[in-house]
Amino acid sequence: RRARTNAESTDGELETIYSREEPFTQNY
Repeated sequence: RRARTNAESTDGELETIYSREEPFTQNY
């Protein structure tokens, strides 16, 4: 899941925050 792509979704906001602490989340 890409934080930027899901940024529009509600769940995307949470992923965007985790992506900063965990960069590997972007590739997940």
